[in-house]
Amino acid sequence: MKKWSCVIITILVLSSRAWSAEYAVHCLGVLSNTHMSCAISINNSGKAIGWSSTSYDARGAFSWTRNEGIKDIRIPNEFDYGGGAINDDGQIVGSRSSSNGCSGGAVILEPDGSVTLLPSLSGLGCSGGDSINNSGNVAGYTNDQAAIWIDGELAWYADGTYSQATDINNHNQAIWNAHNFSDGTAQAYIWDNYISIPLALLEGTQMCWGYSINDSGVVVGRSGDYAVLWQQNGTAINLASDTQWWSEALDINSDGWVVGQIDCKATLWNPNGSLIDLSHFVNGYESIAYGINDNGWIVGSVSNPDGFRQAVVWEPVPEPSSLLALALGLIATGSLIKRRNK
Repeated sequence: MKKWSCVIITILVLSSRAWSAEYAVHCLGVLSNTHMSCAISINNSGKAIGWSSTSYDARGAFSWTRNEGIKDIRIPNEFDYGGGAINDDGQIVGSRSSSNGCSGGAVILEPDGSVTLLPSLSGLGCSGGDSINNSGNVAGYTNDQAAIWIDGELAWYADGTYSQATDINNHNQAIWNAHNFSDGTAQAYIWDNYISIPLALLEGTQMCWGYSINDSGVVVGRSGDYAVLWQQNGTAINLASDTQWWSEALDINSDGWVVGQIDCKATLWNPNGSLIDLSHFVNGYESIAYGINDNGWIVGSVSNPDGFRQAVVWEPVPEPSSLLALALGLIATGSLIKRRNK
């Protein structure tokens, strides 16, 4: 295997929360006896989670912070697989292994290290958790059907259809997707108070898939081969560029910043619609951005020269909130000096 390291690169980009921010890249590494990894979710405290593995079928869960580095959080037969999400209280949702080689149940790893197994439907299908909000409510799937858990109970599932719930916001609005294998189509829905509302497709496409919903009810995903944002009124906005051949929007934060990929390059869209190619931070290697928190920290992965994915975090330096505080402080100081000089 070639020796490869992730070089920290910074670049000046515009921010809606302050004047500007520099992004630096942290390479998170891999767990022992594995050679590839991917960061999936990051909370507002800067704690990230993801998976590290030797194959895409056995994804061991890890956590990461800037101070602690990468940490193995697997508990054999209780909490095995990463790829879920972490909330602001530090609860992590994922899945455990099963004898049929499938994820065998949605589980929550609590901050104290205990594990809560969520109830599931009986059957041979897969079950797992994909998203957890700050109330501990979960979106995922049970027996290969989209499911929502409220207060630890299975509150709803999409009866009789192969489907998956991918996100749930702090108002318990969720996104779920139904897949029709007979014709290759898919349909995304907003789930709100037990009512499912289909999302509009972009013109000329035959499928849509939703990945994330923020607390304002704005959804991101893809329609056909194009990254898309659905506004609160259901209007679908094409985020793709005119020259791209494939794109998807994978997460949106409270301020409306969106991350995903365009043509195998991690991408950041700001709320005014312009975009930043995050692959510039990693020397142009193939990359993808999976999550963004409200402080602008971004998680994802970059492919090294051997083709193995490596987990990364793009960190604003300084953070947008710090720049805003600095700006307000400078304004206040300038006003004070002016008053003293009068």
